[in-house]
Amino acid sequence: MIRSLSVRRGLALLMAASTCLLAACGSSSSSGGAAQWRVLNLTGDLPLVDVYSDTTSTPAFSGVATGVVTNYSTIASGTYVMRVAATGNTNTLFSGSYTLSANQHYTGLVWGSTGALQFATLPEDDDTTLIATGNSQVRVYNATAGSGALDVYLTQNIADLTNATPTVSGVASAALSGYKALVAGTYRLRVTSAGNPGDVRLDVPAVTLTAQQDASIIITSGSGGVLVNGALLVQQGAVTTYGNGQSRLRVAAGEPGNGIVSVLVDGVALTSSALTSPAVSTYATIVAGSHTVDVQLNGTSISSTTRSFTAGADYTLLAYKPDASGVQLLTDDNLLPAIGQVKMRLFNADASLPPLTLLRDNINPLIGDVVPGTSATQITTPTVANQTSTVNVNASNSITPLYTSVPVVLQSQGVYSVFMLGGGSCPNSTSPYCGVLRQDR
Repeated sequence: MIRSLSVRRGLALLMAASTCLLAACGSSSSSGGAAQWRVLNLTGDLPLVDVYSDTTSTPAFSGVATGVVTNYSTIASGTYVMRVAATGNTNTLFSGSYTLSANQHYTGLVWGSTGALQFATLPEDDDTTLIATGNSQVRVYNATAGSGALDVYLTQNIADLTNATPTVSGVASAALSGYKALVAGTYRLRVTSAGNPGDVRLDVPAVTLTAQQDASIIITSGSGGVLVNGALLVQQGAVTTYGNGQSRLRVAAGEPGNGIVSVLVDGVALTSSALTSPAVSTYATIVAGSHTVDVQLNGTSISSTTRSFTAGADYTLLAYKPDASGVQLLTDDNLLPAIGQVKMRLFNADASLPPLTLLRDNINPLIGDVVPGTSATQITTPTVANQTSTVNVNASNSITPLYTSVPVVLQSQGVYSVFMLGGGSCPNSTSPYCGVLRQDR
């Protein structure tokens, strides 16, 4: 059972009804008395935040660092407008209305990023005396806006997820699960996309659950939108954060003459076999940080340099010319768009092509002037989603398509990449240009 929290997504939703009354999430209403509240900062790009209650000019909590939960503060029970700002800047990044009930404890969770900041109140008064001896209880809050619904597994270290049952399943964005009772002990934590145990977004080797204790696993987004981070918040207790130490990398090979591309990361092949241009690999997971990336063309190195990979981020490496100038590392934004929208991305990995334009049905331009070695992204209007369309790529100064996809339904909240690749014709195509349409999310 998934219970939505009282969450406000911004000023436009300030007067919207709550998706979950706090009383239904473990608190009780009261006309008087005091509540206890604290703040936890799990944002992606705000190292310090200030949190205000009502219209006061002085923050109730100031300079709350990322990954830190404050001490409790006493506040009169009632309904408040909570505001969040970056420390040192009074501009409001989030505002929403919340009710705090007497004799109750709450953690105000700040999550998201500067452009899409969110806030939730986690109730913290479940009766731990009702937990069976030797057991612990855990629930999950999905503090991601673009990762989709998630499954959470707490297993023995060597357990295979193929036939495993999730500890908590299908937790939607901004939703809180019910508690799950487990024998106290140390578990391996893995988070996957809902219903897909092979799509592991986070893998933590050891998370300890203490007997007679309630705890919340909080999942937050990585910068790329697919990999996630985790935190374990003990009811009325400490927080432990589990950052994702991985990145994802794929290769788009567009070398002339069906050139064969191999990519080695610190001497280890990224893909199981070399790519014969034109081709695009799937994403592979690598350890985040600095690595020597060696790009080889037909067995000869054309670029060997140290490159940095941010934890939680996704990347595409383009190889499209027979020297180092034709090797580019691009960052991919795979965060899901809003419901009813589609995210389209165009890669130009063909050195022989001019700037390119991406169109829908060869009428509606979505992206323009993408030169070789670059990409560009556009989030479409709602009218594009869930409609059967063709995707076309033209030279920016031409109405004649260089590539036309088969008819495809562009799904709501889908993320799509179109690659124009050098090296020759695509398999089973008579066109001299190779275009590849791939659904990334």
